[in-house]
Amino acid sequence: MAKICGYTLSLLAILCVVPLLEARAAQGAPSANLLVSDTAGRIQAFTTDGTFIEALVTTVPAPRRFMPTFIVAGVAAFWVTDGGNNQIDEFDEHGNLIAKIGAADNAFGGFRRPEGIAVDAEANLWVVDALNCRIYEFDVNGHYKSQFGSCGSGRGEFANPAGIAVDHRGFLFIIDRGNNRIEEFDTTGGYITEFGARGVTTYTSTIYLKELWYTFTGKALFDSPQGIAIDKNDNIWVTDEGNSRIEKLDHNGQLLGTFGLPGNAPGHLKTPTGITIDPSGNVWVVDSLAARVTEFSNDGSFITEFGSFGQGAGQFISPYGIALVTR
Repeated sequence: MAKICGYTLSLLAILCVVPLLEARAAQGAPSANLLVSDTAGRIQAFTTDGTFIEALVTTVPAPRRFMPTFIVAGVAAFWVTDGGNNQIDEFDEHGNLIAKIGAADNAFGGFRRPEGIAVDAEANLWVVDALNCRIYEFDVNGHYKSQFGSCGSGRGEFANPAGIAVDHRGFLFIIDRGNNRIEEFDTTGGYITEFGARGVTTYTSTIYLKELWYTFTGKALFDSPQGIAIDKNDNIWVTDEGNSRIEKLDHNGQLLGTFGLPGNAPGHLKTPTGITIDPSGNVWVVDSLAARVTEFSNDGSFITEFGSFGQGAGQFISPYGIALVTR
């Protein structure tokens, strides 16, 4: 596993998380740090009590502005989707740029706003291309392997897809943001199933009745979902940006619960994006417009938060993705 600042990175992404901590469970609960991307152009490291450690990445040599969104870690490196340059930036443990994936590779046609990214157990990279409505597979060296997907609302199609996560079987769960659903695929791109529908949380008219119906029947409702994480029990966690909440589903897509209310108060959310789960089962959420990171317990109780708006150390302009670093 990768080393950053003396810590080992698990495969836990923002928008897209592959927990590989089971093998370490017998060693006791590890301490942890967090990496947070800011689309204003940097990646910062923090302790889990919110103490700023360092700005690990602040710039990337490229024609356009570095605009990192989601993060995922692998063996001796971590990868960031760079929406400003339509490429994947690979960094070593110290934040030094190693490679640019997709920047000059015509084998797959190039990216048009890459967002979600995940790593599977065989160290393949899976990348969501939002505007091309496609999912790309690369090997650990950044070589193109395969792709699937097209634009639309039918089975296996996407509309502005966002986060991606891989479960313990290697199956892919992809946020189909524009269609307000999650789609599941095997590693050949074969469509398996989907779950979720559009629903706006409100207390007026028939929309609220629809919300109640879906809640009582165990169906998930989304309004522009963004990030996705899968915990060690294969529960699925989704940031529902438009509804300012987190939704927890089981592996079959049945709704287990929601938490979060819109607002600036502690424990409230404005526009949640990135999400990750720590070894204790606590949930870390990037709240982009509030320029902060919030920690919740597994049952949705507020624990702590850190961050504020600004360009100083430990501050954010527009935070987006998050990855967990465990000792």
